[in-house]
Amino acid sequence: MKLVWCSLLVLLVLLAAAGLANATPADVDWQILGSIDVDAEVRDMAISAEGRWVYVLTADNEIRIYSSGGKLKGAMPIDPGYDRIKAGPREDILLVSNRDAKNVQLVSVNPVHAFDLGDAPVKGPPEAPVTITVFSDFECAFCARLPKVLDQVAAAYPQEVRIAFKHYPLSSHEFALPAAQAAVAAQQQGKFWAFHDRLFQHFSELDESRIDMITRDLGLDAARFAKDRSSARTRDIIEADRREGYQAGVTGTPALFINGRKQYRRDMNAIVDAVERELEAHSRAQPSPKP
Repeated sequence: MKLVWCSLLVLLVLLAAAGLANATPADVDWQILGSIDVDAEVRDMAISAEGRWVYVLTADNEIRIYSSGGKLKGAMPIDPGYDRIKAGPREDILLVSNRDAKNVQLVSVNPVHAFDLGDAPVKGPPEAPVTITVFSDFECAFCARLPKVLDQVAAAYPQEVRIAFKHYPLSSHEFALPAAQAAVAAQQQGKFWAFHDRLFQHFSELDESRIDMITRDLGLDAARFAKDRSSARTRDIIEADRREGYQAGVTGTPALFINGRKQYRRDMNAIVDAVERELEAHSRAQPSPKP
């Protein structure tokens, strides 16, 4: 009986193999998304969890960081002998291994981003050495808590810190985009920050009637407000902010960048520590006074 079962099992395996051999392969859609000119011998490579960064380990002991579009964002030297890299579970973590030394290093990776603040509302001294850029959503509960913290930071560093706002309305929030359009329209009448504060005061109950009430309370020109809110320029400003945020690795709101470096902790102490580091770096970069 055991022999019969074994023979039957072999027969089933052979039939399955024959079926696979005769099966029609499934269609596969594929395309080349881009290429990266490294100009060096490549030892290993990895891509970040969200697909925004490409890490390339070169034979001359350097890890180069590229955007998914192929733009070089920076490079860092590593010790000889490290020959493998692997992206961690977060965008800012990279694992580098040395098989001979049986060693793995966890590396923090935080590219510095240069944001276009041409259309962004900014408060604080224009020449402040530290710029805090926040990508935010007016229906986000966590975003609503952040302005109070940032205002405290700005009050503690009145000449050193300025705050810039970027729109990042999430598709999961029904009124986030209409609220962002309203805020841009209010900016055209010099009332962005007042409108911003009122929107966040009512983040959980935003609708058209609430927008109308805020517009009246702030004394905005209703006809101009309606025109600016629905304009193509307003849509372009918000879309440009979204695009910048995505390219900088924003996956949720609020997303905070201090002098272009992503800040993962958003409590007062963590932000102050980051500001102090930036001020220290700024001080070191200043030319020494002449004797």
